[in-house]
Amino acid sequence: ITVADFPVVWQSKLQTETATSTMEAEIIALAHSAKELFPIMDMVDLLGNAVGLPVGDTTMNVSIHEDNLGALILAETLPPQFTPRSKHYAITTIWFRE
Repeated sequence: ITVADFPVVWQSKLQTETATSTMEAEIIALAHSAKELFPIMDMVDLLGNAVGLPVGDTTMNVSIHEDNLGALILAETLPPQFTPRSKHYAITTIWFRE
């Protein structure tokens, strides 16, 4: 995660959950990235307000890069296009779309 092109958070580790497909592994990684990103966005918003800089949804540009097409479709589609193999992902990982 970078702020003003400077790295703030960087992490590389094995996933704690066992994934049965690459799409599931990528969805787990997206959910973990979102968990790390949301508190940092809140902190940047609070710091911006403290120094008098307007920071919000219109001025904060946030992107998470993903290269797995199945994970992208599942993460971006509303309502989700679940398949019998992917319908259980919503319980633990697809919350970040809200």
